[in-house]
Amino acid sequence: MDDPARTTGRTPTALLATSALAGLLAGLLLVLTACTGGSVAGPDLDVDPSAADLPTSRTITLVPMPEDPPPSGTMLADMRQSSLDAARGEIQVWVDNDTEADETPTSIRYVDPRLRRPLVAGRLRLQRAQTQIGFPMTLPASPRCDVVSPAGVGLLTVRTATGAVYRSEVGDETDVVGRYVAARCAELALRRVVDVAWDPVVADPADGEVVEGATGHLRLVLTPTGRAGTVVVDSVGGSHLLGSATGEPWLPALEVNGTDGPSTLDLPLRPARCDDHAFMEGGNATAFRIGFTVDGEPGQLLLRMDADGNAAAISFARAACGY
Repeated sequence: MDDPARTTGRTPTALLATSALAGLLAGLLLVLTACTGGSVAGPDLDVDPSAADLPTSRTITLVPMPEDPPPSGTMLADMRQSSLDAARGEIQVWVDNDTEADETPTSIRYVDPRLRRPLVAGRLRLQRAQTQIGFPMTLPASPRCDVVSPAGVGLLTVRTATGAVYRSEVGDETDVVGRYVAARCAELALRRVVDVAWDPVVADPADGEVVEGATGHLRLVLTPTGRAGTVVVDSVGGSHLLGSATGEPWLPALEVNGTDGPSTLDLPLRPARCDDHAFMEGGNATAFRIGFTVDGEPGQLLLRMDADGNAAAISFARAACGY
């Protein structure tokens, strides 16, 4: 028998090496094929372009913006109130001139069943077409407390210099009028039994100069009217600038009868915040909300300090904050 090594001209070691090299090349070919997702080009191999991982393109179609609806040809309105409006005892009716013509109102009147008489807007001025302007209205001291109506029942009448008359319902999403009527009626019930006011003196002269970290006094002066009834002062809430020395609402639970003598509720006071923004925010820095009951009926009153008390409280806060 012929020797295999002689027949092929290779030694067994060379045959073994050749077999190993062939196996290695076959493995590499399989790996390349798997990575490219198709066939691998070689001397006798064709590339299959359809099997390549080609990037796909996306087409984005822009949807045109909807066109603005045509003008309604009337005046639209809604009620709003900022903290500064509330401090002035006002609300604002915002009128939308949804017509194609400029108009100058000569009269704007708001009628609501919860109010005894119409509210008349001030600061009337030219209003361009397709614009909104706020007109102030003074809130009445004596609303109707015997009428319960949902929000948005008011009607607005706008008369203009051109002789046009526009009438529309007034939107009132936050029930500005309803909240005012409820608060004012609760206050009237309270004052029928006990009159309340803040003492304008916040820092006692006997305490010396106000220094950083000092504690002042918020004093509620209660003067019974002599009429029958019982008032319980359940709570007093601080403002964004001034609050209780403990940081929690005051809970005095003070009971006063309409036939009692005058009394004073002393509440320890400290700044709630000392940043610059606290001194610049809105008109409620010296307005404190009192929770009470009158003969068992609950109510709330946002009681503001007068001009002297406001100045004294702000001055105390600045000194106690180290300004």
